[in-house]
Amino acid sequence: MSTAPATTRTAETTAETTISLPAELLRWLDEMAAARGTTRSAMIEQAVFYFRSTLRWRAIQAESAPAFAAAGLRTEDDVEAYLDSFDPA
Repeated sequence: MSTAPATTRTAETTAETTISLPAELLRWLDEMAAARGTTRSAMIEQAVFYFRSTLRWRAIQAESAPAFAAAGLRTEDDVEAYLDSFDPA
């Protein structure tokens, strides 16, 4: 799985963009950034990173669903138990 965004930035690794947000959402974003001791930019980067990760995970789940169903794995608990059966410990 991908790791969280790196914290070191250079001109070569970043690009700027402008976004528009509803004022209420922007206030919330700034409050959350301040509470976490980070920047608005870092919060947005993390949000985009996790959104991308979620979309990738959903795609993997959708692609895997037919094979899991064919194997009789119908719930997340079934899948967990199946995966745990390969645990070498």
